[in-house]
Amino acid sequence: MKTSIPETIANSKQSYCFNPKCQQPENKPDAQKCLSCRWPLQLNDRYRAVRLIGQGGFGRTLLAVDESQLSRPYCVVKQFFPQQQGNTEKAAELFRQEAHRLEALGTHAQIPKLLAFFETEHKIQQETKREIEHEIEHEIERWQYLVQEFVDGRNLAQELAENGVLSELQIRQLLQDILLILKFIHSHQVIHRDIKPENIVRRGSDRKLVLVDFGAAKYTSETTLGKTGTMIGSAAYTAPEQVRGKAVYASDLFSLGVTCIHLLTQMSPFELFDGGENKWIWQHYLKKSATNQITNDESIKTSQKNRSKKFAKSKTQISEQLATILNKLLESGTTRRYQSAEAVLKDLQAKPNRRFKKRWLVAGAMLVGSVAGARSLLFPVAQMVSNPTAYEAARSQQASAIGGLYLNQMVSSRLFRSSIPKLWRG
Repeated sequence: MKTSIPETIANSKQSYCFNPKCQQPENKPDAQKCLSCRWPLQLNDRYRAVRLIGQGGFGRTLLAVDESQLSRPYCVVKQFFPQQQGNTEKAAELFRQEAHRLEALGTHAQIPKLLAFFETEHKIQQETKREIEHEIEHEIERWQYLVQEFVDGRNLAQELAENGVLSELQIRQLLQDILLILKFIHSHQVIHRDIKPENIVRRGSDRKLVLVDFGAAKYTSETTLGKTGTMIGSAAYTAPEQVRGKAVYASDLFSLGVTCIHLLTQMSPFELFDGGENKWIWQHYLKKSATNQITNDESIKTSQKNRSKKFAKSKTQISEQLATILNKLLESGTTRRYQSAEAVLKDLQAKPNRRFKKRWLVAGAMLVGSVAGARSLLFPVAQMVSNPTAYEAARSQQASAIGGLYLNQMVSSRLFRSSIPKLWRG
């Protein structure tokens, strides 16, 4: 079976040094110590790093191999080592809290499992000058490590780049999967705070969507690291209240909505929002369908013309029902937005038959009225009285012809067509 691990990872022929201060961290795959800094290349006599995934002010993330198991499975190692003074104790506490969150949330089949959490002590050499002699002192530093299950698959950003925009069916399945995960984590009083295509991975083994990267997540009772108003998350997908440092459960729902419209259009969320009008215009970049309204807005027309190439990327038609759900997810005000994942699921699973039944009633009334009107205009009353039998036969024949003409004109009218379900129209 073809693996979905990128070749640069799967075929890696190196050991990567765990020392964050090492100047030359790449080593031979079977080396025991780093040639540059002499650090052991096995963490806890078990994990061997093969590649740096990313790093920030409080640590970094590495792809590693668990050499204690015969299958040598991949895993993800998060290494906590603050590079800046101040808030270190608080940051360390938040790192421990992330481990506790993952331990609780990892019971869900679509969230990576926590495999290990431990601390290590390291002697860091520091050169000091005293009055007479030059000495080398050692300072003890404690670093924390969090080991997670590695999800073998491709994230939705990668799939979008390779395969293009998603269909309505795919968006519905995405919503179904991720909303159930959000319902689970919200029930544990956790807000993810970084929902975006890069953090949703399609697992290769069963094609299920997995929500990853809980580094930005928080308990609803926690205070965030940093000053009030500090934004945590990815700007393009972040809810307005989260930008102000006041994330709520509905903030995750907003980010999920933005993720969906990006996957439907393959355009940056910043381009899908009209700042001047203070509204989302994502529907204008879908294939023309019943959900798209004709607009006389010159700014939108100009924008569409200028982005014609990007417009061509999106060939998705979506139903009015799904468009309504997405627009409610995208509400800037939390009171107008969905309040829970369960509420979105309820609307997503609802059948739109009631609205269609009303439209059929309107169409039926128009049809009956048109035929009846045609019949009443055919013959004068005098002819009906003088020869009722001939009158009735001729009336029926001509009524059918004129009624057919009325019916043809009526079916062609915009009013009639807007009164019946789209599926009937083809």
